[in-house]
Amino acid sequence: MSQEFLLSLYVRLLRKLKSQSSLHVDLVDEYSFAEAHLYNSSQDSFVINDYLHFCYARSARSFEAVALLAKQNFREDVFVVLRSIYENYLSFWYVFENPDTLDAFVKAKILRSSRRFEHPNSGPSRHLRIIDPNTGVQMLYGRSMSELARHGSQRITKKFHDLMFEYLCEFTHNHFMAFGGYVEPENYAKITARRTQKDLESLMYALLFSSLWLESFPEFEDVDYRDMRRIRHQIKTSRSLLLEVGDKLRAEGKYEALLREVKLVTGVLGSKFV
Repeated sequence: MSQEFLLSLYVRLLRKLKSQSSLHVDLVDEYSFAEAHLYNSSQDSFVINDYLHFCYARSARSFEAVALLAKQNFREDVFVVLRSIYENYLSFWYVFENPDTLDAFVKAKILRSSRRFEHPNSGPSRHLRIIDPNTGVQMLYGRSMSELARHGSQRITKKFHDLMFEYLCEFTHNHFMAFGGYVEPENYAKITARRTQKDLESLMYALLFSSLWLESFPEFEDVDYRDMRRIRHQIKTSRSLLLEVGDKLRAEGKYEALLREVKLVTGVLGSKFV
């Protein structure tokens, strides 16, 4: 592939991501209200509404950050934000599908942050439980990533999650597999912190996650005809672009398997609206 063709794909991906980012923000501005505050009530249906809209608004802002980072060639940092967006997506869908788990994602987080509850000093999965040091009362604290993936969004298969989450973690943690991003492209013996290359892969994943989020909004909020048309158009055009880019990228080993899983997810984007 010529550099001119790669650059044109990069520009199209970035333009599409910016367009979707604007739509995310518009949807939040139009439809998102904190019902627990609005009605001065903490009944579960209001708190569930607020949690789901919080998740969506959080990712909407993060997609704007991704577009800014990608434009300035901060490839590795894009992946760091994408992991946060992905975890947020898993949490959103888990609570949406399992509303009885709400306390583990809202009340438990508040109690732990305020230091009224603590994590147990020992025991299996202690980081997923909290305890009142005065009474011994325990609560679940969130869920593991694997459980969120298994029992949340129907789009996320076990194979997709295992490959995607491992890949995102390679950029988020001190993982030496990310070493290649910090050497000069023409001289692997020279480490560099300069940003010189535009990256199709990170933008492809960003647009995929953004499309998955867009597809989710009408699942929990009644959207008017005009906005529904905008959502459908964005997902349809993004799906075509994502498939085109996926056909051009090359990978080996587990990364090749990840690309195959990405193509499977991309191929069904928007099918909920048919």
